[in-house]
Amino acid sequence: MTATAAFEAWAAQHHIDAPHIAIKQTQHAGTGLFAKQAIVTHTEPLLRIPNDMLITTKNATHLHLTEEFRNTIYQLFDGTDEMHLEGKNERLFLKLFLVHERFVHANDSFWKPYMDVLPSLAFFQENHVLFKNYAEHLAGTTLSVSISAKQRALQNELATLQEKACGWLDQITLEQWFWADATFWSRVVSLDEENEAVDNGQATHLALVPFFDFANHSLTPNVRWQRDSQDNSFLLMPFEDATIGAHDELFISYGAKSNQELLFLHGFTLSNNPEPLRLRLPVTPFLAGPSQPAISRFLQQNAMEPFVAFGYSHDSAPSSSSQVLPDFPIAHQLFASTGFTYPSIVLMYLLALDEDDGLRIDEQENIVLGNKQVDAMDGVAEYTSQLEHFKVIQLRVILLLLDALTYHHGELSQSIPETTHPSALTNHIAAYRLEEKHSFECAIDALALLREELLQEPVVIQYMSSQEQQ
Repeated sequence: MTATAAFEAWAAQHHIDAPHIAIKQTQHAGTGLFAKQAIVTHTEPLLRIPNDMLITTKNATHLHLTEEFRNTIYQLFDGTDEMHLEGKNERLFLKLFLVHERFVHANDSFWKPYMDVLPSLAFFQENHVLFKNYAEHLAGTTLSVSISAKQRALQNELATLQEKACGWLDQITLEQWFWADATFWSRVVSLDEENEAVDNGQATHLALVPFFDFANHSLTPNVRWQRDSQDNSFLLMPFEDATIGAHDELFISYGAKSNQELLFLHGFTLSNNPEPLRLRLPVTPFLAGPSQPAISRFLQQNAMEPFVAFGYSHDSAPSSSSQVLPDFPIAHQLFASTGFTYPSIVLMYLLALDEDDGLRIDEQENIVLGNKQVDAMDGVAEYTSQLEHFKVIQLRVILLLLDALTYHHGELSQSIPETTHPSALTNHIAAYRLEEKHSFECAIDALALLREELLQEPVVIQYMSSQEQQ
């Protein structure tokens, strides 16, 4: 009996009702869910999973947890009952569950049939960007920075866990922990928000849902999930307008995800993805001089990271209004079509100001603009927009951003690796590289147009003339 057949038999034994669905291999996505016959009614569920078969912290009493696992949870979470874990601890619990049931308690686990059909460590090593095999293919991209940060975070996370709790956790390798994280993020759903994707934010009531989690993503999904109002079962329902024939694959939507996020979490990109990339550039190269400590503290106080963000969809042109955040105040509309977010532009205002513009740092390391201490980004935007030479400040911002974008575009262009044995993942990475490069080019072109526009402004011409005379 194959692992898939064993899982389907185990699922039926535990009252997972899937008479209309089969699990099959797909050409590129591993496994998927397929209709056994044409779907003629859209009011009956195609899949029903009992609530007690959902892997959640609130279902801890139904998860057949071993004593050693419970003891570890008790140590790690200072005696907190599994059912009351939330947020980060909820995510951590599910990753610990996965790694324990797959690599420690594997042979005797109640969940063995499910674990046996999950993607293997070897599969992820070949098909997930978190693993080191593909670092050279991502070199020069902003995504490579995110991946390196994620790898370091997971390494520190595992070390902290192993330091805090003795026992079976000492057996877990870093690559196994990578596997647990990749499995978690590629399969988890939030039961609080139907059909909304889980991100790195504050989603709660997270669940791994055996059988359902083989459904793949599409921009045109034909099924969705919901909870049964009577018994809280997890249901997979066809959309009312969906035409589903025999042997058609059943697709869900992972939500509005850019190719950056799809590649980071799932290992694929979409050629016609309408969701724009959201790229980040560090501003640390601009943080120099005596104002650096004060500005760094100012960013921390405002819960801001030292990055600027921008994005374009794959088919955007520099003249389009495809910015990530379109709600620019009137005074700052100049930048609305550049792809940069409004908070990023205000941050750049702050970095472009100097003593001649009224910027100073007081004895308490506070930022003072004019004669007033500024504690929030709104104050920076208001002060800068009221300067007589505001357009000069905007030109400085453009020149700073152009330098940064041109540098990173050059890095991206020079880092193209040679691929002797292309795979599905290397093809997706290559497509992503082109999309990121296109985003840089759109931003550069948009800013270059604004630069030429500002250079014609009388206040800018006058300011540059006075600077030359000095």
